[in-house]
Amino acid sequence: MAATTQAVLALTGRIAYHSSRDGGTEIYIHDLETGVAERITDNNDYDGYPAWSPDGERIAYFAYRDGDYEIYILDPATGTEEQVTDNTGDEQWPDWSPDGSRITYQSHRDGEYGIYILDLDTGVEQEITGDTGPGFLPRWSPDGSHIAYEVQQVGYRDIFVHNLDSGANSLITDDPRSGSDPVWSPNGGRIAFESRRGGNWEIHITDLDTGAERQVTNSARSAIDPVWSPDGDLIAYSSYEDGDELRDWEIHIVDPDTGGERRITSNVGGDGGGLA
Repeated sequence: MAATTQAVLALTGRIAYHSSRDGGTEIYIHDLETGVAERITDNNDYDGYPAWSPDGERIAYFAYRDGDYEIYILDPATGTEEQVTDNTGDEQWPDWSPDGSRITYQSHRDGEYGIYILDLDTGVEQEITGDTGPGFLPRWSPDGSHIAYEVQQVGYRDIFVHNLDSGANSLITDDPRSGSDPVWSPNGGRIAFESRRGGNWEIHITDLDTGAERQVTNSARSAIDPVWSPDGDLIAYSSYEDGDELRDWEIHIVDPDTGGERRITSNVGGDGGGLA
């Protein structure tokens, strides 16, 4: 399934996402107050799954250029772009540390996916997956002490949390109908994720203190890509309800406590890609 990262909706009043509305897959910023969407990348290949920096001034994303996927960082105000990874395998789905000094991402090396951390000042990388198995879609906790990610099990995926101090990996979900794309709530007490436990892919929440889980969307077909607002009151997500399943995804917002939701985009070609 697709992935996303924690948003800065309240900080900037904007949502970043990728869209194929103009033909190629590019990154856009949608202003929630004005409803105006601005394209901020314009390349011949793929630019997708943006992740806002904690201060809301930069966006990390992965792009397909020169034969593989690598991680880039873009300043939307100036248009300045920097490539920050350069390996023979694919680097995808970046997420920022809370202080903005590091990013975590999945990397394909030696025939298997693993979770890595890159120090943006020194360029030093660290692999953290250990013996859990192939790792995907890492997400940093708000306090910087843990990273949640999904692990490929036999026929499905579950969510693990890595403790950066102890190095321990803890299983958070254990269900053959999959847990995917974990995203921390702003206070670090809950994780939103995708699951098809009810048949469709829907957004679920697990409470890390009690272990209680519940479904918060009830879409006609699929709801994926959860993103918390910084105050924890809303979750943005992508939903496919009709049309072309490969293209016609749109962005919705749901109140996880009341279930109230609204659709905020409606474009031919779809806008529900890689929310941030």
